[in-house]
Amino acid sequence: MLYSSFESSQARYVLILFTAIGCALGGIARYLITSWVTRQFGDGFPWGTLVVNVLGSFLLGCVLGAGISPADSWLSLQRAHAFAAIGFCGGLTTFSTFSLQTLNLVSRQQWGRVAANALGSLALCALCAIAGFMIMEGLTA
Repeated sequence: MLYSSFESSQARYVLILFTAIGCALGGIARYLITSWVTRQFGDGFPWGTLVVNVLGSFLLGCVLGAGISPADSWLSLQRAHAFAAIGFCGGLTTFSTFSLQTLNLVSRQQWGRVAANALGSLALCALCAIAGFMIMEGLTA
């Protein structure tokens, strides 16, 4: 074993701290971006949530494409992953708000917007995660 139980416990708390800081910053970014987008485009469609989820998916792809993963043995890369991927991207994106806004569209029987939000979000988030991964993988190769 590389670390004593105290050292591994201490390292775990450091990773939790990095995750918490990233999550707080991601949550603040989500609030600011969502508020700005909603002011620009109105609240008839959940554009703000779509933007933060797509942006967060792209950034997560970039982090993973750059080779920053939780499996890395270097503590600095584990900290970067905890901060950026789990913390910041996790705080920035919001599946629960996406679900609530889709439910609100359903309750108003706005079926076209329901389909656009559900299918568009899934497709755009997946494509942006792939694009971010491929861009960063290409830059770091």
